[in-house]
Amino acid sequence: MSDPSLRHAGVMKALILGGTGFIGRRVSELLHERGDEVTVAHRGVSEPVNWIPIRHIHADRHELTAQKSAIRSFGPDVVVDAGAFTAQDVDAVIAVLPDVPVVVLSSQDVYQAISAFREGRNDVPVPIVEDSELRRNRYPYRGKGYAGVPEDYEKMQS
Repeated sequence: MSDPSLRHAGVMKALILGGTGFIGRRVSELLHERGDEVTVAHRGVSEPVNWIPIRHIHADRHELTAQKSAIRSFGPDVVVDAGAFTAQDVDAVIAVLPDVPVVVLSSQDVYQAISAFREGRNDVPVPIVEDSELRRNRYPYRGKGYAGVPEDYEKMQS
């Protein structure tokens, strides 16, 4: 184990939703490196090649009930959801594992620095902190064609 701060007592079983994407992939890798048992549930759109040896369950989050027995037989101690966009996305997980703690990771896409980054600009101060400038545009993914992202996705309050 390369990082001694990753040591802990016992093995945790973690189900990572969106575990092959940007943030979820790194969470999966760190938990695996720490010695935890990790299963990733994802649509299979971004299937890592030559990746860490962990179990994959292919399912859209809104069809997790079809994989309910596989998920429950894994017996996760925690669910880390790296791909929820809406409350309905979280509800789909809770319906399968109502008694398992769920940690929902929220993106930083409410900040103007992320909008600038996506537009290829570097004109907003970083690092991003809690009171950094919020983005000026609404519905940042509308019309972009991202699979699984609703056209009306918006985390900022009106």
